[in-house]
Amino acid sequence: MRALKRLLPALALLAPAAAAEAHPHIWIRATATMQFEDGKITGIRHEWVFDDFFSNALIADFDKNKNKAFDPDEVKELEANAFVALKEFGYFTHVKIGGKAVTIETTRDFAPSIKDGKVVYTFMAMLPQPVDPRAVQFAAGVYDHSYYVDVEVNPQLGVKLAGGGSETCKFAVVEDKEAPLFFGATYARRIEIRCDKK
Repeated sequence: MRALKRLLPALALLAPAAAAEAHPHIWIRATATMQFEDGKITGIRHEWVFDDFFSNALIADFDKNKNKAFDPDEVKELEANAFVALKEFGYFTHVKIGGKAVTIETTRDFAPSIKDGKVVYTFMAMLPQPVDPRAVQFAAGVYDHSYYVDVEVNPQLGVKLAGGGSETCKFAVVEDKEAPLFFGATYARRIEIRCDKK
């Protein structure tokens, strides 16, 4: 059980085996909120709810005092051992601006918690610079290329727009034919933001 605490940092080592086995080992139910400021998208606020099995492993390893919460010291240890390494995978956040892929390298406000026995990560994935979706095409997806982690974003309930300037914007969730998963058996979903021009 304790070995599971290294699963997320070890994804780089496990990816080839994952491709061969071709099925997920960790499941995440995700919400992605496009965060606006002054009409521009500055980042994506994530909420990830982990499956029971992986949640139990994280709780067993990081809730040291067994109080069913992550105290400040526990949060630091969890972040260092089961979050920071996700930078290598862009935090499973795939962004295209004007059709060109943009790498997510910075996050903030990481706050893990335990709700109804499941571990929940909330954090903000920051764009390199704010993007005006009225001036340039903006699209994002939340998924793991290797399919070792299955990230499910509900098209109706799991996507949100928030912040100043988001009021005249809408989103559409479509299959991304450029992002096949499970050897093409399924495809990642792409969130496209469309805004009324000023």
